[in-house]
Amino acid sequence: MKRYQRPSKVRDMIRKIKIEDKRVLILFTVACVFAILIAWRLVSLQILNRSFYLALASGQYEVYKELFPERGNIYLQDTLLSEDKRYSTSNLYPVALNRKYWQVYAVPYHVQNPEQDAEKLVSVLFDRDREREDFVSSFEPTPEKASLTSEEIEHEMDRQRANMKNTFLERLSKDNDPYEPIWNKASDELRLRVEELGLQGIEFAETPYRYYPEGPLGSHVVGFVGNVDGEERKQGLYGTEFYFDKELAGSGGYLSSERDVGGRLITISDSDFRAAVDGASVVLTVDHTLQNFICKKLDEALEKYEADSGSVIVMNPKTGAILSMCGSPGFDPNEYGNVDDIAFYNNPAIFLAYEPGSIFKPITMAAGIDLGKVEPETTYVDTGEVKVGGFTIKNSDLKAHGEQNMIEVLKQSLNTGVIFVVDQTGKEHFQEYVKRFGFGEKTGIQLPSENPGNIEELLYHDGIIYSYTSSFGQGLTVTPLQMVRAFSAIANGGVLLAPYIIDRVVYSNGYIEESKSRQIAQVISKRTATLLSGMLVSAIKDGHGHAAGVPGYHVAGKTGTAQVATGGVYGTDTIHSFVGYAPVSDPRFAMIVRLDHPNVRFAESSSAVVFGEIAKFILSHYQVTPDY
Repeated sequence: MKRYQRPSKVRDMIRKIKIEDKRVLILFTVACVFAILIAWRLVSLQILNRSFYLALASGQYEVYKELFPERGNIYLQDTLLSEDKRYSTSNLYPVALNRKYWQVYAVPYHVQNPEQDAEKLVSVLFDRDREREDFVSSFEPTPEKASLTSEEIEHEMDRQRANMKNTFLERLSKDNDPYEPIWNKASDELRLRVEELGLQGIEFAETPYRYYPEGPLGSHVVGFVGNVDGEERKQGLYGTEFYFDKELAGSGGYLSSERDVGGRLITISDSDFRAAVDGASVVLTVDHTLQNFICKKLDEALEKYEADSGSVIVMNPKTGAILSMCGSPGFDPNEYGNVDDIAFYNNPAIFLAYEPGSIFKPITMAAGIDLGKVEPETTYVDTGEVKVGGFTIKNSDLKAHGEQNMIEVLKQSLNTGVIFVVDQTGKEHFQEYVKRFGFGEKTGIQLPSENPGNIEELLYHDGIIYSYTSSFGQGLTVTPLQMVRAFSAIANGGVLLAPYIIDRVVYSNGYIEESKSRQIAQVISKRTATLLSGMLVSAIKDGHGHAAGVPGYHVAGKTGTAQVATGGVYGTDTIHSFVGYAPVSDPRFAMIVRLDHPNVRFAESSSAVVFGEIAKFILSHYQVTPDY
């Protein structure tokens, strides 16, 4: 017997629905599915892939072309001394940032009349007065042609205008080309004037350009962004712009798609988009107020003493942070092409090594005291000269001073005195101390093109004469940065630190990478540093460096007047230096001033004077309480 099976409620309902109702249900289901798909597409377009379609809509990007990120800024800062005698950062001052300009470009297949449009563009973009001024200033008269006539100038202007029109006409006539550049770096005013022409196919793209609001101030430290590979790619060149180019530039994004036969992007094909990551900003340790004052003071010194070039470095001896770094002559990074010599781009504070002269004598004295071979009161008899290997080495004043102690050696800057110290220590030990202070190798400062200097003659020649001449700064080369770091070690109780000029790097995602003080070595004992500091105070108070003193403060330092060797022979040209620190009881800064080929004989009348003027300003800026 067949068992009766009661139908389910669902089956009963379906059986009751007519065929027409089934069709309605199917249509309703399909409509719901389409509604869901459309909703998902809108979410994808407007939220998930919004950046991709915004990029497509802008019309400024080609397939697989990189999307360029925003370059990070570079800042100086004001480091102020707080009540607890710690340095703290207040305001930031941009020295490199991005300024918006306009690029004028053409879409040639939209241009209706290339000949006519080229003429209209030239009428707006060709600045006859500016071009005339540039042409006349670039003209160099010769004996055969003393000057340009007005007819020649106007003829040249007509020629340049015609060349510009021909260039525009050629670009506007490329029918199959969707993009042709017309004018870069147009101001808002110039863009408006072009726009008022009402030309079809002429478009505008907002484009960032690098701008340096402080101009030449610290240009060697900042560097500039320039063109490489023609005009297609820009990157940092020199200074911080070069050293941190990867961090400042960020990472480019990309968008890819396909085109139809008409050249239009097919947005429904496989596509990909990666947004650009903006570059990091870099904050330097350089104090804006000090940099402003010191760089101007250096320029004034070059003019006053008719020096060819010069540099100043101020360093915090307790941390290694560079508080100021100036070089002159410099350049304006906004107009970096307007230099007489590309050598102006090199940072003289770290690139130009030189024979330091007598500022090296405290390094020799440090070795003798630290080894226990001499004390400040140790005496010797100065006969005015030392003969060795057929050579005669004399004091700079060409005098014999009789019995002298080591304090007087530094006060009177006696060559024979530091030679005496080398004899006491032995050349091997002297060489070791020169290396311990970091000479002959790069300091590792976060800037490009640092010169390690050269101490090879001292290290690799057997004759004692090389140690003798090195003891008073001849026969070896150093950079100003190496010298100020060595004196900072003396100021810092004998501890040598790594100099650094980057305070922090701030990434676009908010991550901050801070620089930290780094100790290299205890190069001399604290006792040696203390004794040597007292001797250097005497060198300023009672010696050749008195012009570097600041009333009310104990300042330690040493002058250096180094003869310049040409073809192995020392001539009359000199390089003047002064390096020191203050106040000795609690040093807040160490500084070196270098002037190349000044019009005075000795450094006590040039670089020592500049040092004193700057030192007075620094102590006032940091509100340092006087010693007495």
